[in-house]
Amino acid sequence: MALMTCKRQGDCWCSICHTARLNQYISKDSNILLKDFEKCKRKEHKLLSNLFEEILKSVAIAKAFRVKAEQETGYKQMKRHLLFLGLDPEYATNLARTINNAVWVFDNFERITFNLNVCTDINIRRLSLHQLYLAKDMSWCLMYQEQLRGHKKKPKLLDYDEESFEDLAKYIESHPAFLAVSDDPKRVTALMTRLQKRVLSKELKK
Repeated sequence: MALMTCKRQGDCWCSICHTARLNQYISKDSNILLKDFEKCKRKEHKLLSNLFEEILKSVAIAKAFRVKAEQETGYKQMKRHLLFLGLDPEYATNLARTINNAVWVFDNFERITFNLNVCTDINIRRLSLHQLYLAKDMSWCLMYQEQLRGHKKKPKLLDYDEESFEDLAKYIESHPAFLAVSDDPKRVTALMTRLQKRVLSKELKK
């Protein structure tokens, strides 16, 4: 469902509900609003803990299902086992990918733990199953941590001079690879993310 399509539910993200949600609280006293906000944050924390518990359960269930599948049919490919069970091919493909990712999270628990212990700004309980899978890569963890820190502007302390940074920026902005995507912000982001991951991966291997 499109984001701006009204569902007339508490979690609806549309302009009508967006305005109505403000109108629901705008006439309240500020002290009451502060208490309501703090209550919402406590509830959010509890719900996130419950959600994370369900993710951990799903990871263990996926691992057990994978073991049982190999024992019962001998199929090591999850998609083949799901097709054997009679599932729709497209659904089986997507479900197999999710199960495989969950199994990977279970089998690489220590690797993920190490990466997240290095990136202390990442709250593991706020990660989805897919993000836990991505956390296998230290480069992803480092990039995600920088996003959480919000370092979009010039850092207060620089390990390089401003002139060197401008030279680097001009070099990138004039490079054919950048010019090929410069008219599309999404493609620019994809290119720079790929470049950042490439550089980080090389540095982490040193």
